Amino acid sequence: MTVLERKARIARAILDESFDEATLLELEWMLSVLSTKRMPCQYSVEELNARATQGICDAEAGYGKTVAEMREKYYAEKSVMAATKIYHSILDEIEILERFPKIALVEPLLTDKTKTFRSLLVAKGLFKVIYFLESEMIYITHIWCCRQNPQNLQRRH
Repeated sequence: MTVLERKARIARAILDESFDEATLLELEWMLSVLSTKRMPCQYSVEELNARATQGICDAEAGYGKTVAEMREKYYAEKSVMAATKIYHSILDEIEILERFPKIALVEPLLTDKTKTFRSLLVAKGLFKVIYFLESEMIYITHIWCCRQNPQNLQRRH
């Protein structure tokens, strides 16, 4: 009998309230195992406090990485090819703006600004190129990662 079958049998017995001696013995055995055996990644309150305190001390001392450093590591160090592909994909898709500068929609999050900002989705929708037009010139203000909180885009403009 598999573990899953045993668990299902015990759950049915509990729900049906049809406990027999064997089911009760099995439940008691499982409870004793669970109470004496530490589960993976389970810490006592003291261990959690110690780890949290150590994390705070490390952060105050400047250990660890900023969000920007982690992104850079993810996109560049872990996969140089992926970062290069994204970079070239963005450049290739921006080229369309030269011929069709109004191809992108007006960015709805920036309609309250004095300029008319447009956003072109690039790199399979992972990024937005935020730009505005002024006397036949295209000014790119941001390459925005779409996984960020959209409210941050409003704050930055």
